[in-house]
Amino acid sequence: MRNIIDAIKTLATRNITVLDFSQTGKNRINAAGYSLEEYVKNLFADSFDLSETEKLEHWSETFSYLGNDANPPDMMLKNGDAIEVKKIESRDAALALNSSYPKHTLSSSNPMISNACRAVENWTEKAIIYANGVETIEGVEFAPTRELGRINRVDPLGITYLRIRGMWHIENTWKVFSYVYQRNINSNFNFMCIINEQKWLSLNNREILFRISNLNIRNIKIQNPDNPAKL
Repeated sequence: MRNIIDAIKTLATRNITVLDFSQTGKNRINAAGYSLEEYVKNLFADSFDLSETEKLEHWSETFSYLGNDANPPDMMLKNGDAIEVKKIESRDAALALNSSYPKHTLSSSNPMISNACRAVENWTEKAIIYANGVETIEGVEFAPTRELGRINRVDPLGITYLRIRGMWHIENTWKVFSYVYQRNINSNFNFMCIINEQKWLSLNNREILFRISNLNIRNIKIQNPDNPAKL
């Protein structure tokens, strides 16, 4: 079972930091997103520089699910975590989550995931990098929906309804954690990975990283997202 440690090891030892645009179409923005997803797949599967056939075999061994444009997640590691890949257009831009609201775990009961994703493993919850909701607004009627929300009977005749479809964003990771890590903006490539202690201790292959000389590993304290007064 491969995990984030394997991806970091591949990154640190293979030193491949350029996206491959050769397999993409003409739309540059879509091409960037596609190429970034391919890059992340190759990181976790350690499949850089392989033929297409060999690459697909490595992906099949590494991932239980590779997603689509309409449903989260982008990929799932076999018996491991779910992965969402997000690109930004400029150095300090926020990450666009679109209709996929921020969450730290992915549940198999989530109505936004596909049936294929739900059935691919015997699972109930997976860790994911990214939980909000609308509760009450005076004078309107909320209805059950798979979207963020739906409000019925907005007008006196009760014939108008509002579909709430969120366009979620989350602040840029480099800005959020600037108090523990500062980018070198003169460098062509910067890498930071923050793993909480509980997750870190669950990764049985973590000792691998201490044997890689160009990695700097340290203990840090970050703000609790539920209560920033706590570290």
